[in-house]
Amino acid sequence: MRLALILTVVLAGCKAGKEDPPSVTTTALGKAPCPVTVGDAGARPPEGIDPASRPVAWATADSYWYGNEALWVRLPPASTLKLASGGVKFPWWRVKTGALSVQARPEAGGEMIAAHVPEGYGESGFQVSGLHFSGPGCWRIKGWLGADTLEFVLRVEG
Repeated sequence: MRLALILTVVLAGCKAGKEDPPSVTTTALGKAPCPVTVGDAGARPPEGIDPASRPVAWATADSYWYGNEALWVRLPPASTLKLASGGVKFPWWRVKTGALSVQARPEAGGEMIAAHVPEGYGESGFQVSGLHFSGPGCWRIKGWLGADTLEFVLRVEG
């Protein structure tokens, strides 16, 4: 295995809400380092969330669950999304009640982009969001549910 291509480090200094999610690592993939968040293959969402749920086309058996006491997401395979002109649908599950807010920003710095979070999904449970990335690269996505947050890094390819 080429250490120049794949470097795994324990996620340090990043908090997802009030407690760290189970067995989370970051991995630099490809030529440009991007510390993507890689969920644990054994992670299961809390009761009330169907672990087989795949509400978006890119959610497969290779997309791992990632979350905390307030929010859960299904990470895309290899923590990589394809850039789309109309944006990317991204699923969230609210364990606690409240309105979800989502923002994304390039890891290398730059303007924070607010995601589209439509109404009509109730006070808890499943909530879709629309992420409109300005270009490919390494992106930090952060969701808020009241004072609770869930943060992760994804690679976006053109």
